[in-house]
Amino acid sequence: MSLWVRRCLGSAPRLAALALLLGAGCLARHAPLLPAPRATVVIVNPYAGVDWANDGAYRANLHTHTTQSDGRLPPHEVVDRYHALGYRILALTDHDRVTWPWTEFSRLDPRAEDRDPAALNMLDVPGAEASRHHHINTLFCVVPGRATEEETLAAVRAQGGLAVLNHPGREQWSDARLERLFRRHSELLGMEACNQRDRYPGDRDRWDRLLTRMPAGRPVWGFSNDDMHRTNELGVSWNVVWLPDLSLSALCSALRAGRTCFSYVATPGADAPTLRAVDVRDVPPRIAVTAAGHTQTVWISEGRAVATNDLLRLDRTSGLGRYVRARLDGTNGWTCTHPFYLR
Repeated sequence: MSLWVRRCLGSAPRLAALALLLGAGCLARHAPLLPAPRATVVIVNPYAGVDWANDGAYRANLHTHTTQSDGRLPPHEVVDRYHALGYRILALTDHDRVTWPWTEFSRLDPRAEDRDPAALNMLDVPGAEASRHHHINTLFCVVPGRATEEETLAAVRAQGGLAVLNHPGREQWSDARLERLFRRHSELLGMEACNQRDRYPGDRDRWDRLLTRMPAGRPVWGFSNDDMHRTNELGVSWNVVWLPDLSLSALCSALRAGRTCFSYVATPGADAPTLRAVDVRDVPPRIAVTAAGHTQTVWISEGRAVATNDLLRLDRTSGLGRYVRARLDGTNGWTCTHPFYLR
């Protein structure tokens, strides 16, 4: 070692330190590169609570009108028509008027006939469409509506009910305004992503934008409803709910958790693709759907199609954002799942 180096180090401890640094440098140059640690993806699965083998899959319409407001059919005939199509869950949501219970239709209108939901093996959901502001469905409560969205939702919350924002494309609210409403009101479950004969197809884009803006802990569920006023609007848009038993309490829990999907067909009475099961694995991260009657499965993340397969491998898919959802395309229409948030 040169005299200059000895003078710079000045002592044995410094020599030892230099030797360690030089040795580490040599090891670093000659050692193989280690792979970077793999990021862990946690998939938030809204269908985690579904018992696919034993739970019943029930068709539901949650936005329906009768002659108690601006519908063309009396309440009992509306019930009969949906019953004939195999619906097991129905909410009559007349404008600012509660058409419920079914066993007292004749009290509401002497020309109407009473219906017993138990005899029909149907679930009668109490509800109304609050219409003096941005239309909101109030469910599991008796809230005809108030002067403002805030007042209506406060009344829903006070009664332990739930709410759904109807056809948002009709009012054309800004994304920021919609986000503020959903952030303030946990009783507001979600929004119609399809209404009637898909009157506002841009609502699914609006839903995707809202899903992108909202935190994962505050999902916004999608719904599809007939918003039936006339017979040619019946049986085109519906929801499917998975329940261990056909009861209001089970339905309320399922709607809160997002154990539903929603469908649309262009021809009334036609069949949409059927979601049979969802399988989610974290290692390797994957989501698989089992379905029938579909021609392809399109996976959508933040409004963009990122894959087309029944099995989505997240570690092999580019373009993923904060969530992903599936759309099952069929000959007559489509069926959409709820979002799977990715953490």
